[in-house]
Amino acid sequence: MAAEGLKNTRKKLVAGFRILGYGIQDTRIRVRVSRNSIRGIRRDGPLVSSNSTLLLTGDGLLLQTEQGKKVPITENLLTTAIYDHRSQVIWQSFDSPTDTILGGQNLTSGMDLVSSVSATNHSSGRHWLKMQADGNLVSYQINMSIPEAAYWASNTFGDMKLSLKVWGFLVLLPETGTGSPHPLATGSYDPRNNRTIIYRATLDADGIFILYLRNYSVMSRSSRVLIVWSNLHDQCEVRGVCGFNSYCALIFGKTNKTECHCYPGFLINPNDAFRGCYKNGSDDGCTGNEGPRLRYNMASIDHMLWPGDHPYSVVRLEKLRVCSDSCLEDCSCKAVLYINGSCNKYKLPLRYGRTSPDISATGFIKVAATHNLQFHNPMANRNSTSVNETKNSRGLIFHHIRLPT
Repeated sequence: MAAEGLKNTRKKLVAGFRILGYGIQDTRIRVRVSRNSIRGIRRDGPLVSSNSTLLLTGDGLLLQTEQGKKVPITENLLTTAIYDHRSQVIWQSFDSPTDTILGGQNLTSGMDLVSSVSATNHSSGRHWLKMQADGNLVSYQINMSIPEAAYWASNTFGDMKLSLKVWGFLVLLPETGTGSPHPLATGSYDPRNNRTIIYRATLDADGIFILYLRNYSVMSRSSRVLIVWSNLHDQCEVRGVCGFNSYCALIFGKTNKTECHCYPGFLINPNDAFRGCYKNGSDDGCTGNEGPRLRYNMASIDHMLWPGDHPYSVVRLEKLRVCSDSCLEDCSCKAVLYINGSCNKYKLPLRYGRTSPDISATGFIKVAATHNLQFHNPMANRNSTSVNETKNSRGLIFHHIRLPT
């Protein structure tokens, strides 16, 4: 194939290619690019000049910098594939995708996808999807492939790979050809409908793995994006979506919208909201002269759960109040969860907190006796609560609650 130049400009691409919504195409080949900007050889490297050019040669794809230097595209932020007129992949940018696989690409044993920081910052983010050697496809908080950091799994085993077919069939297949396939999602592709359909499966910045369909009209420049499938529907199920000492809750009256709250007695980290919340004031533990009931109170939060966080003590107690009092008397206890007659004590920091109307558990946070125990309930109407909002890099809203006096 002769070399062709793909120049990174806002309005057009040289060498006879033209931008068509989310992709680039001419009558001979179609280039599918998963992001609009071109980065350097490494995903977390600096941005390349807008005057750089992609050269499609018989040896693969080369990046030609503004200074004329040519660098092979072997490890890049872009997930790029070139299709023929039958929508078959005839070239792909690499066999190690970053946050996306396209139709015709696979995620084989030992490979993983890493989310971006946000929709506009494509550096490595906070979540990864790992095709494990045991055949299980698992979502984790980044760099933590331990069970408590996992928040979704395909529950498949054996010598498996994740495969996305060009017609939108997302499936776990045995790499050796023996064993049963495990379908995740089924798309559709009909070349007779005068439309071009391109599928991509992306680990989004919020940690949810989503199969997208982009539908192009051959007769016009119009296109639309649809969600075909996702592995989760509640962002609060994603481990690490909120930082330490904060918890995730659905926004009242808004479907599938979530927000992060600080616990009573904690404040937002002003330098990095994703780091969560820090304790407002010092904690003298049991060093003071007064008894714990004079120095502390217990603030309650209904429908609370800390999945994946390990209590240091678990005892059976019949009454919720007795569980709360046992934490108040325990110098090491900073929070306690009462669920189904089980009293679970925790130290700081608290991780993976979430609330949901279907959770039948109550959490208690130990706070200074001077703290106002009226607390914001995310399950109730919020009109009486004054809220300051801080957005983190992924657009999640952190709330610092100013309670009425």
